[in-house]
Amino acid sequence: MQKLDDYYRILQVHYLAETEVIEGAYRKLAKKYHPDLNRSASAEEMIKKINRAYEELGDPAKRKLYDQKWHNRYNSSAVSHQAEPKHKPQAQAKPEPAYLAAWVVLEAYFKYIMDDQLDLAYELTSNADKHNNSKEDFFRWQKAVAKVFRPKEVVCSLHKAYKYKMLNGYIFAEAIEFSVHVLEYNTIMDTMEKDYFSKIVVLEEGKWKILIGHENVRTLIDRFNSLVELMQANCLIQEMEAAQSKIDALTGLLSKKGMLEKIKEESYRFTRYGRIFSLMTLEVSTEPELNDLAMKAAGKILSAGLRRIDTICRWDNKVFLILLPETTGAQIIRAAHSKYRKLKDCVVEYHGKSYPIFLKIGAVEYTHSLEESFKRIKYVRLSWD
Repeated sequence: MQKLDDYYRILQVHYLAETEVIEGAYRKLAKKYHPDLNRSASAEEMIKKINRAYEELGDPAKRKLYDQKWHNRYNSSAVSHQAEPKHKPQAQAKPEPAYLAAWVVLEAYFKYIMDDQLDLAYELTSNADKHNNSKEDFFRWQKAVAKVFRPKEVVCSLHKAYKYKMLNGYIFAEAIEFSVHVLEYNTIMDTMEKDYFSKIVVLEEGKWKILIGHENVRTLIDRFNSLVELMQANCLIQEMEAAQSKIDALTGLLSKKGMLEKIKEESYRFTRYGRIFSLMTLEVSTEPELNDLAMKAAGKILSAGLRRIDTICRWDNKVFLILLPETTGAQIIRAAHSKYRKLKDCVVEYHGKSYPIFLKIGAVEYTHSLEESFKRIKYVRLSWD
């Protein structure tokens, strides 16, 4: 059997997603894995998968044909290749006729939830559940669950039938327990998972109804929302830590780590497209105890005089590094004099006294590697004019 790529998983969208959502997801991923921005070993293969996925899902006609194959795949995997559940269901595709109506109601209940038709799903719940849980709480519960688990396929099989069964303090003349096998997407772990649980359908006033089985779903709502909030907080902290490590705390400019990423991007463009760029070092010196003040003052002046495409960082304790794209070796000499003129009158005020800042500027046009380029840095003979 030919392997079917899961294009919905590749684009990280729900299989019921609208065309606009699919297009937005494609644009986001295409940018993330574009060769100019991502040079990991897997990026090239990933961008091919993303393009293939969008080619299929972005075209309504192709998507319709693909969906038929996609549904067949997961129907097969959910039924034929699942692990052994706690209660093994009968092999029948549908329950016997006496219980077929209950099976149809249960299938409809899950379909409404998957289609986000929660009002219709709520109407299929028992009167006992409606007494314990309002429609608003039911909606909040299902939306909280959907933030973590998104069902893709649901298969229901008859497990056991009961007569005059007491459930949650109510006696039902008939109740049917179904084994439910779910293939769902875990949004937090970014994985497809299989889950197995039981669901009971009860006969109430001559109609089959779903028994939710929770006296108060608010506890479940809080639990799922807390899980999502915790994961979001952890992601935010990780993003902030990653961002802060690229920023120099003293000057607010890029740190050495942040600049190395920028240089890596430019070196890739240099290798692939031949786009030249140059590097400029600016070593600041003043009274030792005033070094931090001098770096802050000089950094502010230097960053204000850059082109939009230029990047500056604090390279080490006393040195700034400026990355100048589309700049030749000859042009960087002129740029060095310009930077010098901006800083020649800069002083550090300390305890009522003014202390001059001295500057030593080096420049080089990038070739082949950063290490080799640094070896060729030449210090610029500066003038006041």
